[in-house]
Amino acid sequence: MGAAGSRMGGDCSYLDTLKSVRCPRPARRQSDFCVFHEPDPARQVSTARFVKLLAVLDRNQDGNWRGFVFPRHFSTSTKDITKSDIDLSFSNLGNFSLNNVTFAGKVRADNLVVSGDFISSAHFNWVRARNVEFQRTTRIGGSCSTSADFNSCVFHGPVYVHGNWEGEFSLQGSRFLDFVEIRGGWNIYASVGAAKQKPPTRNPLFRGQVTLQDIKFSHPSRVRFFSVSLEKTLFVGTDLIGAQFYDVIWPKFKDGRLGLYDEIHMLTSSDPTYRVRDLSKLEAAYRNCRLALERNHDYSTATDFYVGEMNVRQIRRKNGQLGKNFIEDVYRVLSNYGASPARAFGILLAFTAIHFGLNQLLICSATEFTCSWMPSLSHFLDQAAGSVRVVTLQRLLSGPSDDIPGQSLLDSVFAGLAPVQIALVVLAIRSRIRR
Repeated sequence: MGAAGSRMGGDCSYLDTLKSVRCPRPARRQSDFCVFHEPDPARQVSTARFVKLLAVLDRNQDGNWRGFVFPRHFSTSTKDITKSDIDLSFSNLGNFSLNNVTFAGKVRADNLVVSGDFISSAHFNWVRARNVEFQRTTRIGGSCSTSADFNSCVFHGPVYVHGNWEGEFSLQGSRFLDFVEIRGGWNIYASVGAAKQKPPTRNPLFRGQVTLQDIKFSHPSRVRFFSVSLEKTLFVGTDLIGAQFYDVIWPKFKDGRLGLYDEIHMLTSSDPTYRVRDLSKLEAAYRNCRLALERNHDYSTATDFYVGEMNVRQIRRKNGQLGKNFIEDVYRVLSNYGASPARAFGILLAFTAIHFGLNQLLICSATEFTCSWMPSLSHFLDQAAGSVRVVTLQRLLSGPSDDIPGQSLLDSVFAGLAPVQIALVVLAIRSRIRR
């Protein structure tokens, strides 16, 4: 880096405590530190000068930027491409803004202290910024093509996540003490002249796997997801009760319901220990998201999440983590846990058909009829109507089967079962349309 201080005497006094090595750059005149580690704001160079010196480091492929003390108000909108791998760990940032800067190499920025506002719309190939403390407003934008890792960070002020994250994105184990907004959106194209206007396209924000596990929100009711794809987002271990979801895309399962990607990720994992160990956390994640969706009055999606929660309970029973529950098994068969109007109504029709079939067997076995007896169409329809009346708790019309032995018992059994199934039909419909 010679241009930064070749005329100065002595070595920089900055000590990298983690690696136990000192900064190799020369100290500035009348200072114990080089231009990059100068802690005294009165002695620091201007932002423009600091940016130029960083460019010199990049041209010299010097990516050791550990512990740099950036100017209090650092902002750059250069479109230059930083090609070398950069290590910014343990650096100190004040008000920090990056606009349209492209980092072609890897960027490590662990254990930063950001005392001011942090605004980034930079473009990364790979970035890791773990254990960073953001003390004021944080805006994480721009893009990343492979991996963006912000695990175990602490965000004291409002947080806004936007941009276009094509690779993996992670905030696992982070803490948010204020408002959080994670926003995608739609790209609207204006028509020019006589050209046909292009239809709007969705910007899902996330395209790769997103890890939002084990996050601590101090105020879940102040967490908002707008127009984002959550099709590959992991939520296990994060309390989302009170979070708000607007126009989000959830994973869709083969049975048509919506659910959590955690279920797909966990149950298709090649690690059998992982598949069994975290099932209780997956059940809790479904429950938390369901309660959040119910508070959003998104009852249809909440019903799907209730089914996911109950399905996980079934898996836990098969693994011996929970005892058998006959009532829940019957509830699942009859109405998919009160979530499927089609299944509940189909079972009710099946009850009607079974009653009709058994009724015909009783008629066939009666003394005045034989099995070769072929009823007329009107008699057939009358018996079918009688079965419908039984399962809908209506009085039977008088007919040829009134005095058949066993008829009263058959009707009583189905008249006892039918109200339960009718209630499940109503419950399943209500779960989808309640307001």
